[in-house]
This record gives sequence, C-alpha cells and structure tokens, in this order.
Amino acid sequence: MADKQRPDFSSPAFFVTFGIAMNIVRINKNKNEVRRRYTPAPVGE
Repeated sequence: MADKQRPDFSSPAFFVTFGIAMNIVRINKNKNEVRRRYTPAPVGE
C-alpha cells in the first residue's frame, strides 16, 4: 500500500476526508452558536 501511493488517488481521497471533517466541525460550531444564542444569558453577563 505504501509503495503504491499514487497522488491522483490519495489527493482526492484526502480532500474528501478533509471536507467531511470540516463539515463536522462546522456543524458542531453551529450547534454551539445556536445553543448560545437561544439560551438566556447568565446573570454575570
């Protein structure tokens, strides 16, 4: 597997994996923003 690593295959696979990871991070960030936006602010703020 290591000696048959062709760029034309590993590069798209890497970008697909990277895109999926970024989507997961973005979804988690949006969840945190929605939770922060719609929950009442703490008394200290």
